[in-house]
Amino acid sequence: MERTLLVLFLICCLFSLVFAEGGAEISAGYQFSNATAAKNTAEDMGLDVTSTPELMLDIHGWAVYNKMLRLGGLVSGGYFDAKGEPSQSVIEGDESGVGFGDARFAFLPEIYFQFGPINTALGLAVGGGAIITFVNDDNGDNDGEISWYGFMRPQVTAAYLLGPIGIQLGMGFHWPLGGGENLFWFNNADDERIEHVFKPSEMAGFFVKGGIVFGDLKKKDN
Repeated sequence: MERTLLVLFLICCLFSLVFAEGGAEISAGYQFSNATAAKNTAEDMGLDVTSTPELMLDIHGWAVYNKMLRLGGLVSGGYFDAKGEPSQSVIEGDESGVGFGDARFAFLPEIYFQFGPINTALGLAVGGGAIITFVNDDNGDNDGEISWYGFMRPQVTAAYLLGPIGIQLGMGFHWPLGGGENLFWFNNADDERIEHVFKPSEMAGFFVKGGIVFGDLKKKDN
């Protein structure tokens, strides 16, 4: 998996060198994953977990290949943290929590269309990611468990151009593929181990995002 991520990164760098026209996007948003294991672990600590949106950040660079196609790469991150004051009968501490980070790298081709100042695109990211768990308690052994996985991410975006800078909105679906089981766990006040097993597919979900774009979104007219 590590080699796959390195190859994807090198391909993205190659695109930016070969093609003169290109640009980049920086956007943030929410991914609506189930995160069932993390939520259940937090509730077992006595925390009130009412929702499980995952914060996400995208950094997306591309080269304009022709009048319909952009080729690019994606570096994306997700973050979920359910924290609060736990039940003292379950676990001692002023604050506790359960969460994870999700790092993703992908190749992202897009078919784009220009309608006046508005550029729309359909894309499919293909790459790999890593879910890194953490549990906020006095036990350091239950932090940093890593689950590697592959994924596909169909998405649609629309950007309104304001000269060399534009505003972009997007939505899509993050779809993890493969990856082994991992778990969230903690020891309660009776020193009993409480654990919940998860697979990366549990972190699948619909997302929405918004941000800014720089550079070229389409082929320049000669």
